[in-house]
Amino acid sequence: MFCSKCGKEIRDGMKFCTYCGAAVSGRGSVTVSDQSRMSAARKKKKTAMIAVIIILVFLIFGVAAAAIWLLIGNEAGVGTEGKKESATSPAVMGTPSSSADMESDAPAESTLAPSATEISEPTATIEPTPEENQTEPTKPELETPVEHKPFYGIWCTASETRAEAQIDADELSQKGLDPQIVVTTDWSNLNKTKWYVVTAGVYSSNEEAQRALTHIQEIYPKAYVKYTGKWQG
Repeated sequence: MFCSKCGKEIRDGMKFCTYCGAAVSGRGSVTVSDQSRMSAARKKKKTAMIAVIIILVFLIFGVAAAAIWLLIGNEAGVGTEGKKESATSPAVMGTPSSSADMESDAPAESTLAPSATEISEPTATIEPTPEENQTEPTKPELETPVEHKPFYGIWCTASETRAEAQIDADELSQKGLDPQIVVTTDWSNLNKTKWYVVTAGVYSSNEEAQRALTHIQEIYPKAYVKYTGKWQG
């Protein structure tokens, strides 16, 4: 008889299986016919498992083969496209392959190089309009009179710098006066400290200066007559 648990053949009348130790009873024993059926079932199960394994192996090989084929096909396509591009694109470095290539390159070079007429052609100059030519006249800086003869002046302002005196002179000029800038150290009768004095006109006599002072004081009340003395600048 056979053990009902492990299926091993044991002697008849044994109470325990000598292989797995399971208890053996009259009802639990397996006959030869039962054992054959069990063996057939195991074989079918093994056959089915082997078939499944074989199918899985074929599927794996099929997927791997398809992947390899796609990869090789893509690389071949990229290689052919690269060859087509290299065949159609012009050579960047090296000499041209034929005289036809040289002739086809010649027009491109000629378009880049300027012609002799283009180089020698003078550029057009923009002529300024009459309005642009009309620049604002610069006011001449009022200097000491050219003639170094003593004179009477109508003193209006005194500044430590010529720039300040020039501002005062411009204001008097806007009011209709004729200002002049006098440096005090250039004349014997004026201040020994250097000042830039603005006089409203230059007069040869005191009477002439006094007559002009009346009108100038209406514009600049602080104005007064001053004699310069001799020139010593």
